[in-house]
Amino acid sequence: MFGMLPVLHDNQTIYSWCGLTHALNGGKCARETSTILFGAPHAALSHDFPSRLVALDKSTGYALGRSRDIALRNTLLGYYLSIVRQAQAEKILGLLRFGTIPHLKMLLGITASRVGGHHPLKGCERCFADDEASRGWAYWHVEHQLPSTLVCTKHHCPLSIAWDPITPVYPSRR
Repeated sequence: MFGMLPVLHDNQTIYSWCGLTHALNGGKCARETSTILFGAPHAALSHDFPSRLVALDKSTGYALGRSRDIALRNTLLGYYLSIVRQAQAEKILGLLRFGTIPHLKMLLGITASRVGGHHPLKGCERCFADDEASRGWAYWHVEHQLPSTLVCTKHHCPLSIAWDPITPVYPSRR
């Protein structure tokens, strides 16, 4: 367990929280932090869907609340599970408690949708500035990560998309 566990805000992604936890505790390697939090070296590195939720509960001593609620509120899982039958949603959450689901995007119907299964990190420069002014650090907001969301609903400005090799778009510079 880490010495410092920051607050997890309702609109903050668990991915963002993991990054802050890593930084506050002087983490040397992201895979090491992921292993401490989730019991696996790559679990915390996925920003869209959670896995190994029981390990997160244990490593944080439930300080963040129930991992089931975190998965539904602080990841994209809540967005997608809202349109899945209740029994299927519970099955998916149950499987994610102890491991990963390699075919999760297929189970959720994402690969067959026009939106697609790639979710680049997105953020609003003005939200980042507001976060830094009020908290001292900025974070990834869940509502900015939702598929097809391209505009911040609070500031009514386009979201910057973090560069990645699949979607080579550079975020705007201040």
